[in-house]
Amino acid sequence: MKPEKWNPGRFWDLYGLQPNGLQPSPARLLAYQAHRELLAKRDLKLLREWEIFRKFCQAAELGVEPEDVVMLDPSSSRPAPPDLKCQLAAGPHFFELGEIVQQNAARVSASLARRLIAGGRMPLVRIWDPLEKMLTKKLKKTYDPEARPASLVLYYANGPSFWELLRPLIAERAADIQIRFELSVFDSMWLFDATTGGVLFCFSRSLAPVIN
Repeated sequence: MKPEKWNPGRFWDLYGLQPNGLQPSPARLLAYQAHRELLAKRDLKLLREWEIFRKFCQAAELGVEPEDVVMLDPSSSRPAPPDLKCQLAAGPHFFELGEIVQQNAARVSASLARRLIAGGRMPLVRIWDPLEKMLTKKLKKTYDPEARPASLVLYYANGPSFWELLRPLIAERAADIQIRFELSVFDSMWLFDATTGGVLFCFSRSLAPVIN
């Protein structure tokens, strides 16, 4: 397993939050955004995932230092490694990321989508299906066997999660999700809403599911 050639952490050091945790100046933030727009498509994808993961670590209170997050090159091993490696209190840990996109709901506002669902014009299955598909895809995937321990972080970033509607569905299916999760390579699995900064659920092998 090898890191990506382009290092998002270095880019963030130059233009993002300062080491002391203080917000950078408006001019520095403007420079960061300007340079961000000039990145190649692949580099921008890496930076975006790196930024999402940092937000997740803060929300989950994992205590991960930005400089310890290493994005991994998917072509460096077969099967490929997870997306990144970082340092937790217990030692090195690998994370796979998966974005969930509500294709239909993304076309309308959150408030309108809720009204449509309440009126039966946007079936709940359209809210559940994107999460279900990503769960199936990631939990069945194989990864470099040396990339252990590993965790899965599924996230919403470009639209509402509709968690108030999804939550009862997740609770109802929790036992089935737990079984499928335990058949995977992951030690824990999280659902994160990057638009609100909230951790929605966590499944693990040693504890009962936590559904917030």
